Amino acid sequence: MIGQVEFYEKAGFQNILSERCYEYLVEKETIGVQIQKPMGMLLRFLRMCLANGEPLDHASKSAVECWNEKDINETPRNHYYRATEIRRFMQYLEKAGIDAYVDRDIRRVQSSFVPYIFSHSEIVRLFAAADGLPYTPISPQRVYVMSLLFRMLYGCGLRISEALNLVMADVDLDQGILYIRNSKFGKERLVPMSESLTFRCFQHVSNVGQHRKDEAAFFQTPCGGHYASGTILYAWRQTLYCAGISYGGKGKGPRIHDLRHTFAVHCLQKWVEAGEDLNAKLPYLSAYMGHAGLYSTQQYLRLTAEAFPHIVSAMEHNFDVFPGRTTDFASLLSKYLLSYLPCQRGVSDNTLASYEAAFSRLLQYCEEEHGLPVRKITVETLSPDLIEGYLNWLCEKQKNSASTRNQRLSAIKAFFKFTRRENPRYIYACERILQIPTKKCPTPVLQYLSYEEIKEMLEKPNPCTEKGFRDLLILCLLYDTGARVSELLDLTVGDIHFGRYARVQLTGKGNKSREVPLSAKTADLLKSYIQRQNLSSPEKRTQQLILNSQGKSFTRAGITYILQKYAPDGHKKITPHILRHTKAMHLLQSGVNIVYIRDILGHVDIKTTETYARADTEMKRKALEQAYPTPVPKQGTWQSDSKLMDWLKSLSP
Repeated sequence: MIGQVEFYEKAGFQNILSERCYEYLVEKETIGVQIQKPMGMLLRFLRMCLANGEPLDHASKSAVECWNEKDINETPRNHYYRATEIRRFMQYLEKAGIDAYVDRDIRRVQSSFVPYIFSHSEIVRLFAAADGLPYTPISPQRVYVMSLLFRMLYGCGLRISEALNLVMADVDLDQGILYIRNSKFGKERLVPMSESLTFRCFQHVSNVGQHRKDEAAFFQTPCGGHYASGTILYAWRQTLYCAGISYGGKGKGPRIHDLRHTFAVHCLQKWVEAGEDLNAKLPYLSAYMGHAGLYSTQQYLRLTAEAFPHIVSAMEHNFDVFPGRTTDFASLLSKYLLSYLPCQRGVSDNTLASYEAAFSRLLQYCEEEHGLPVRKITVETLSPDLIEGYLNWLCEKQKNSASTRNQRLSAIKAFFKFTRRENPRYIYACERILQIPTKKCPTPVLQYLSYEEIKEMLEKPNPCTEKGFRDLLILCLLYDTGARVSELLDLTVGDIHFGRYARVQLTGKGNKSREVPLSAKTADLLKSYIQRQNLSSPEKRTQQLILNSQGKSFTRAGITYILQKYAPDGHKKITPHILRHTKAMHLLQSGVNIVYIRDILGHVDIKTTETYARADTEMKRKALEQAYPTPVPKQGTWQSDSKLMDWLKSLSP
């Protein structure tokens, strides 16, 4: 992040708008967001406001609408990104109490692009063409670089940026492993290579010289830096021409990224032909390619459904990725759960599981109570009476709470909002469902522990035993970071960073990452734990940090059981979320700014964090006493008032 003065110079002015813009970028960087592109976008917006004579003390509607106008040569994707980034900034200004116009009508444009999947013969021709690229004195190593680079993109399913960012230390020739750092979403992973590709990497190192430093680029330009994507694109088009594969032009392909698509499809094709269990194989492919979730991997099948019907048939059997065409409801629901929620909305796996559970119960209700099989359910079949009957069934027969009932209703409403946009002819049916009211439920009391109780809890585990030391680490991590239990379970060794300031990288709801500082004692515990478990080697960076006695992942119930063992006296039930509440309350009581508490907890909206301020009755009482001292004079007892006593005596008979 650049300095404040430099930022204001690039913007062209300094006032409340540019100051808030700088604060917004600092906050995004604090929680681990890469801000290079957003900063450039916001600087352009500020300069546009200055050039057009727009008011600079707030964000006017005219300024936002002028910014959101689509350029002639701008792609729909770039236009959406540009408008969305400004909308996020407007929402930030709105929450800060500054007059700002938020354009809520921005819609993502569905891409119609279908990737080019190379045949096996085309791959052979492509590599042969790369090996035969003409020699150029400007870049004498080009033929070696392109020959290996294209093979690596296909053989490992890498993104082009991941390959070009490789340094010498990231290529382990002894074990045949690539160490991918700072990939998409800030993730890291280990990618094994085939023996033939490992041998070619060894040859490449021998050709370019083995004396390079560890931080030197693996694919190094004649100037000693990393190759630019434009240079690779020129060589790519040249290679396609030599291989006899026609290039359709920009936006039509074949693109370099299509080598990654081809790798995924060829893997699936090989497994299907070999009769492998795709239920077991697909998660491996997802992890190998560094996808955020399994649904991203399934996208390859949806994009190539017509070209590979035998793969589609197998996936249809195993995952129900491609629904039948019996009803509009089945088609819409599959698109909603498999594409819209994970890909466009970017919801977490837990949220997706909750939505899936809501519709699973709905289908169960339709079949058990109405004799309505799934294949006969349509959008119009789901009338308000049926949905309300389903909600009552949840409460009466399934014994669900009012909160769970409202959660299921929210999932159904979200689906009908999606349906309304996808098929406007269902707008009346959707609006009827959206009018169903939620059920009022009592607000739960926020539970948290005092300083004495958390101290008592941390003193109970025995650090001299292996299990006791592990349990102590779990307690310290949950309290010190305020992490959700899912965030703790997803922690890998590579998420722990020791340096001048120890910190941990947590991935929360919506796959949003944030860095949380660690106390010195927790950092010492982590160092000892990593040393005890032999987790300090580079190949262990992707391994899960905390495992149970069987070497498997903990469940939520397992973590809750551990907490319950060390519960302080007087507490019947301790959950991981109670420690999260405790951390927030202790930070608030210590005078930490609520904005920092929001960032530590990973809240999207500061209103969520304000819940803790409303729950702290003692703080509110002290604040009121300090701000408004009660103006009541000191008084004696009523017996000492002679006039009052005489009046009371006169009332007696």
